[in-house]
Amino acid sequence: MKFKLIIPFLFLISCGFQVSNLETNYNILSIDTSGDQRVNYKLKNEILKSSSDSAINQIEIKIISKKTKDIKEKNIKNEVTKYSLSIKAAVNYKLLNSGTSDKFTIVKRGDYNVSSKYSGTLNNEKSLTKTLINDLAEEILENLSFKIK
Repeated sequence: MKFKLIIPFLFLISCGFQVSNLETNYNILSIDTSGDQRVNYKLKNEILKSSSDSAINQIEIKIISKKTKDIKEKNIKNEVTKYSLSIKAAVNYKLLNSGTSDKFTIVKRGDYNVSSKYSGTLNNEKSLTKTLINDLAEEILENLSFKIK
């Protein structure tokens, strides 16, 4: 009985998983945005939270975002029951200290259900948009941290 509990525990301990160290090693001087204004406003605020004024690396960022809403499912009456939402961000950044620049693109997708009331559907869309923007900002910051090291 004890071996049945100990053996899986040993596999979990020795799996090699380590939490990556994502210290903020950059100072964001400016963020230029184009595309969807609401997405850009929230994305810009999330990214600027992680900027460190005391960091050595100074960086300028340009983000081009695009929000796309498509019909995912319809019922037998040809009424929409589910939408698919995707947010794409093309990020160009430039390190001012070294003069190097690079770019990457991130896409986040999600689905939300149509509610019986229009206001419920809007709330579902807003909450999914907020979640996707937070995930997008987190992934942008992770990419910047890894590429700037």
